[in-house]
Amino acid sequence: MVNHQKITALADHLSARTYTDSVFVRRPSHFGFNAETAISNVFQKDPGQDVSAIALKEFEGMITKLSSKQIHIDVLEEPAACRSPDSVFLNNWFNTTPDASLYIFPMLSDIRKTEVTEDLSQTIESLGFRISKFTDLRKLFTIGQILEGTGSMVIDNLNQLCFAALSNRTHKSAVEYYCQLNNLEPVTFETNSTPPVYHTNVLMNLAPGFAIICTDTIGPITESKRVLAKLEETGRNLIHITPDQMFCFAGNMITMVVNGTPLTIASESALKSLLTSQKRNIERFSEIVSVSIPTIEAVGGGGARCMIAENFLPKVYAVSNGFKVTSPITESDLQQYFRLRWEILREPWDQPEGTEFGEDEDKALHYMVLDEEERVMAVGRMHPINDETVQFRYMGVSEKMRGKGVGKLILSAMEKHAAKLGYKDVFLHARETAVPFYQKSGYSMLEKTYLLFESIQHYSMNKSI
Repeated sequence: MVNHQKITALADHLSARTYTDSVFVRRPSHFGFNAETAISNVFQKDPGQDVSAIALKEFEGMITKLSSKQIHIDVLEEPAACRSPDSVFLNNWFNTTPDASLYIFPMLSDIRKTEVTEDLSQTIESLGFRISKFTDLRKLFTIGQILEGTGSMVIDNLNQLCFAALSNRTHKSAVEYYCQLNNLEPVTFETNSTPPVYHTNVLMNLAPGFAIICTDTIGPITESKRVLAKLEETGRNLIHITPDQMFCFAGNMITMVVNGTPLTIASESALKSLLTSQKRNIERFSEIVSVSIPTIEAVGGGGARCMIAENFLPKVYAVSNGFKVTSPITESDLQQYFRLRWEILREPWDQPEGTEFGEDEDKALHYMVLDEEERVMAVGRMHPINDETVQFRYMGVSEKMRGKGVGKLILSAMEKHAAKLGYKDVFLHARETAVPFYQKSGYSMLEKTYLLFESIQHYSMNKSI
């Protein structure tokens, strides 16, 4: 048996990612005031004129700003049948999760239902991402159950918590069902306004080291104490905002992590509403990225966070002849991944299961080749040695796939990804039988190194990429 404890721990580590550096957005083609949603969203203001061109300019400016911060952006175009003026707020109808799942949610507004891209899974896969599980909650919920994605829910994957302010757009039973599917603890609560605050993500934001919360909108007092207690358990520094600041979208921020650096995206109106001390508190933990979207906020009633759907899906690095190179994410992925690593690199030399695990597996990048039936056919691992060099380790190809280009496929994909991450050189220790393969791929031999299991001679090799 494969060491399930280590695999489970690594799968839990990967699924605990709360922040990402990749997002989906949607370009608004006919943005405007939505009288249907304004009934429950008091943040909206009717401009009495066509503001679609202004909103489009604000959207493009935001995308330019995020791109300059090395955030990966994929634009999902509106479906032909879309009649909604709110399509820029795409996080209300779908989300992705760190275990490579994709969910579609039921929304309250009839006109907003036309925003949904019905072939979303195929669209996202065509952009080069892998989906391990697709769930359309519209088909699972009972008629009338509403849950509007990460507008309704503010999720902390690390601590397995899901905060949700209940309203006619966020039903308690729907929150609990989603949490059951994703092993999250629901923290549902009422707000004390009439109508209730329409979405949770306008009154709170979770970031590395801090949380923004509008406690005054949570009521009664027992409710706010319970929510604050849960937030305090996470160890975050709490930044309290007033209802007036909430209406300036000070709670509607989102934090990404790019190359280890937290970036908190906030609108200019949100930042102008904050006290100097509040800004400094945020800057203790994160760089602030300011975007100018006043028309979208005022007319649409949603801010920067509402315009962004995080992308937690693993990238497909290469595709060839029915094979694809991606990363293991789920526990099932990792079981296959480490099983093949053991079968290729350890079992023939009578090494017990468990010896296929290396040090710092949770800090390395892992790659695998899947066939058309999602079976793992090749594996590889990469970790940095310094700012310019990475080391490839545990490279292996299923015996039945050797000579079919699978090894070259995974090696090339790993090299390209390393180069994209900014590395210039690859270093590795090759088994004597694999030296010709690496030489054909442009690697140079450095020296004879160690003898593994008293029988497998290794040679150090490198390549500039």
